[in-house]
Amino acid sequence: MEHNFNYYTVLGLNTGVSLAEIKKAYRKLAKSYHPDVASSDKSKTAHFTNFMAVLNEAYMVLSDENKRCQYDLLLKTKSVKQYTLNYSHLDQEKYREFYLKQILLKARSKSRSVILKYNKELNLLSFDLYDDELLNNFQDYINDLEKTLLYSSNLISSCPSPSSLNASVMLMRQSIAQASDGLDEIKKFVVNFDYNHLLMAKNLFIIALNLSRESLAIIKSS
Repeated sequence: MEHNFNYYTVLGLNTGVSLAEIKKAYRKLAKSYHPDVASSDKSKTAHFTNFMAVLNEAYMVLSDENKRCQYDLLLKTKSVKQYTLNYSHLDQEKYREFYLKQILLKARSKSRSVILKYNKELNLLSFDLYDDELLNNFQDYINDLEKTLLYSSNLISSCPSPSSLNASVMLMRQSIAQASDGLDEIKKFVVNFDYNHLLMAKNLFIIALNLSRESLAIIKSS
């Protein structure tokens, strides 16, 4: 079914509302627009019937945690007028595919990419730990690292993971946690210029990358 509206609009709600608010809005509209309310007015009955079909579809999506999560993410990346997914046929296998591609693998790719840049950044800084320009460039990397790790962590937590991916998700959470510990070590270096913090961060990043690799290996073997 193609739409030029979104499900929140149908229910007269904004994004971020609670399940209780969704249920309340649905019941109120269902009572007002039930075809029986139109009685003998055939044109009105047809309109009410069509609206109820859309209303029921909106409720089916927004009242289901997994489907609502997918819908919210897609609304962020596509205009509503381009949104054409029919949720009536969603099943666990499709949700697994969605979570894998749009959440888990995306979070893994972004976190891994920024961690892999560390050795290059560290080598550049090693020319002179006290050079202002090098330190400023290194600080830019720190900011990017922090932003990316936070993004990846939030992305993984944005939707419940399918049970079949729990092991991989757990490893990716651990990977991001290790990388975050490495980030903390780097921040300590910025304060006291103790190079040992940078070496500790390097070791933590190696652990993070190994965990990320294990996570992918489990996905490929399943």
